Formats: sequence, structure tokens, C-alpha cells
Amino acid sequence: MRLKLKKLFKYKSAVFQAVVVGALLSAVFFVFAMFEFDRIEKEETIEATEKFIVFNNQFDTLVHNNINLLKGFVAFIMTSETSEEERIYDFIEVLLKPQRALINNVGIAKDTTIIWNYPLEPNKSTIGVDLAELPEQGAFVRSVKSSGHAVFQGPVNLIQGGRGFIIRYPIMDLNNDYWGQASIVLREDAFKNAIKLFEEDLDIRSIIIKSNEIIYGDEALLSEKVFWFNFSDTLFVWDVGIVLNGFNQDRGYFAWGLIVIGMFAFGIAASATYASIRANDIVKHESMHDQLTGLRNRNSLDETMEQVMAASKRNKVKSGILLIDLNKFKEINDTFGHSVGDDVLKETAQRLKEAARADEVLFRLGGDEFLLVIPVVSDRETMANISARLHESLTYRLEVHGNSIIVTASMGYAVYDDDGADFDTLFQHADKQMYIEKSLKPR
Repeated sequence: MRLKLKKLFKYKSAVFQAVVVGALLSAVFFVFAMFEFDRIEKEETIEATEKFIVFNNQFDTLVHNNINLLKGFVAFIMTSETSEEERIYDFIEVLLKPQRALINNVGIAKDTTIIWNYPLEPNKSTIGVDLAELPEQGAFVRSVKSSGHAVFQGPVNLIQGGRGFIIRYPIMDLNNDYWGQASIVLREDAFKNAIKLFEEDLDIRSIIIKSNEIIYGDEALLSEKVFWFNFSDTLFVWDVGIVLNGFNQDRGYFAWGLIVIGMFAFGIAASATYASIRANDIVKHESMHDQLTGLRNRNSLDETMEQVMAASKRNKVKSGILLIDLNKFKEINDTFGHSVGDDVLKETAQRLKEAARADEVLFRLGGDEFLLVIPVVSDRETMANISARLHESLTYRLEVHGNSIIVTASMGYAVYDDDGADFDTLFQHADKQMYIEKSLKPR
């Protein structure tokens, strides 16, 4: 009996130890799962953000191309020496030819009453209509008249039938007083088809909401994982939801199931592998990051720039780099010591982190030299604005160990691929610009 009890005790003890080990391994794998899910979430957020930036640029181009057409038409009317209707029709026909499938009609209103429309035949019913009196359009028409600024409205029901998006642009006389307004009506179906092509190009689905009203997309998308962004322009403020195609909402649960199976199947080996991977990750992280400031270092710069320039080339957008160098940093080190110099570098890095936006990547290149990589920029003015923003953040007074230190920086930027098609050329351009700025500062 005692032998049986002893064997039973040993058996239960072994089971207990196995359960304890299994529980410990489960805890380790649970932590691993949380890290994995967080990594997946961050990757998807970055991907959605990059695709929204391109989507936003494509949409902005679509709208503003039509505004430019309208401006050209208004300029022709105001500067033309003839008022022959046939010549005006010939001009508008040539002007609209590239986007004829998208544009329903172009109209002219004197004050707020329509006096001309192209093409005339399907739009005769609009002639003589006072747009300011229409419930759905009146507020926007009066806004153009009172503000002298263009507006974008839609989708709305059209007088001549159908629905469309309307761009309205003010017409000013030679005394710069309000005379009337011109408008382009974009067919609702064609406009939405253009957005659909943007989606297919980016492999996404989208939903656009204005004042809690869905103006594009399927409401069913709201039940999926949606990344929300603000679609903002001088003409409109909308909320845009991006859904990444191929995203499986159950992917996280599947990964968790595999982890649990792996825990029971490979217990100790999986735990050792995880520890090894984590150790390698730490070593890699330390090799890629500056120990003093926590920013990325030169070791990760080449890979980042290759990815950014490849994305710029693929998406046909510009990107940029901004080189930053602290002024008189050697004097700070020589006067107050390297400990104070390190405090200045850490404070500068922190200010850069707070000033940088989500998609911008910061590096410390060494010494007092920093670099900001901007994946998408519109033009050189954008880079100048970013430089001004960082100048403001990096002009400060630091109190360290009883010492009051005034910190400033010099900067230079370069735009891919306006200033170069490789990093070395871009860096040389930014470096030259930075030293020009530094030379202009008082000694």
C-alpha cells in the first residue's frame, strides 16, 4: 500500500511539476503573443498611413485639376476681346477634352443667376435659375459671393437631373469686385469611379464621411478594421476610413492558436528559441540606435533611405531629408564639459522627437549632427515649413548644473529626386545648404 501511495505521490508530483512548467511557459508565450500582436498592429498602421498619404494626394490632384480648368476658363472670358459664343464653345471644348467623361457641364452665373451653360442642350432648364434660392445649393453659392473663395460641394441633386459634385469659383471684374461665379459639375458616378481606381491602385477600400453622412463607400466597411484619417483641404474637411485589402480579422486569433500549439509541442525548445530571438533583437536594436539619445544611428540609415526612395519612385511622389547641426556645440563642450554637452544632445533629441510627425524618421549621425527623413513632401515649400518648425523647437535655453545655455541650430534640406537620385548626392546638397545658413549666423 505504501509503495502504491509513494508511486501515486511521485506521479502527482510529476504532473504538478509539468503543470507548473506548462503554466510558466504559457505566461512566456502570452507575453510573446502580445508583442507579436502589437507589432502587427504597428505595421498595419504604418502601411495604412502611407497609402492614405498617396490616396490624399491623388484625390487632391483630381479636385484641383478641375479648379485650374475653371480658373483658365474664367481668365479666357475676362481677357478675351470677343464675346462670340461660338469661340467660347470652341475654347471650352478644347479645355475640357481631357476630362470630358468626368465633367457633366460648365456654367456661368451673373451674380447668382445662371446665364450660360455648356453643353447647352441638356442643360437648357438651368438658364435663368437663381442658385441662391435653391435649398440644397444656396448656402454654398452665397458663400462664394460673400467670401470671394472657391467651394466644393456634393453630392447634390442637379437642376437638370442626376447628381454631381460642384466646384464653384468667383468671377471678379476689373475693379476686383464680385461679378458672378463659374462652376464645374462632376458626374457623381464618374467621380466615384475615379476614387475606385485610386483604391485599386493602392489595394485598399475606403469610406468617406462628411458631417456624419457617408458620401462614398459601403457602410458595411465600418464592421471591419478601419484606419481613420482627416481629409482636409481649403475646399473640404472629411473623415476618411482606410481598409487594407487582404487583412484577416481573425489573423490574431490564428496566431494565438499556433502559439498555444507550439507551447505544448515544443515547450522548452520554443522558450529557448524565443529567448535567443529576443537577445538577437536587443543586440540588433542596440546596434541600430544611438545609446545616448535613443534615436536611430547611421547603421539603419541606408536601409531607411532605400525604402523611402523606392516608395517615392514607385508612388511618383517626392521625399526629403533635413540635416541639423547645433551651433557652437564645441564651445559648449569646451566650456562646460562633456557631461553638459551630453545633456544638451539629449534635450535636443527629445525636442526633435516631439516636433517630428508620425511618418518622419529621426537619426543621430554622430556628434551634434542629426537627420530627419520625410517620406512624402509636396514641394520645396513643404521642406521650408518643416525647417521653420524645427528651428522653433531647437531654439531654447537650457539650465544644466547651474549653467544657462542658449541652444540654436543650423539646417539644410534636399528633395528627392529634384536635388539628387541617391542619398550621397542629397546629403551633399543638404550639407552645403546647412553650412551656408551657419555662415550667415552671427559668430
